[in-house]
Amino acid sequence: MPLCQNWQIKMKFTGNLHNSKLDCGGAIRNYMEQLPDGRYSVEVKEAKSKRSLQQNNYRWGVVIPTIIKRFDEGGQIWTPEEVNYLIKKETGMYIEYKQLPSGKFQEIVVETRGKSKATFEEFMEKVRAWAAQELLLTIPMPNEELE
Repeated sequence: MPLCQNWQIKMKFTGNLHNSKLDCGGAIRNYMEQLPDGRYSVEVKEAKSKRSLQQNNYRWGVVIPTIIKRFDEGGQIWTPEEVNYLIKKETGMYIEYKQLPSGKFQEIVVETRGKSKATFEEFMEKVRAWAAQELLLTIPMPNEELE
């Protein structure tokens, strides 16, 4: 019996489908040529456009520092991680409630990783609206010149 009989091979490839042909630069064929003979399962699903690095850089490089600066002006010290938690909580978009064995519900902050670009932009819109209302602060839009 082979040593790796129960070992599962998982690979993910992303490509573009055009006229019923998948183009992923030959990556699938190259990978499959390395596999031993056997039975495999192939799953095809639409690739989602995940939150971009540019969006993430906007949050950590513009949004959060702008909010921190406002708190600093009021003599309050906040870390980037604390502000990140705050904006998730205040917008309600990345907060879930999980039930404990006691029956009590616990608030859980959910990661933004893996969310779509549209969902992440909706989050940023809510953050800008919250900051305008609660902090009397205008957060620059992405690609807007900073003063």
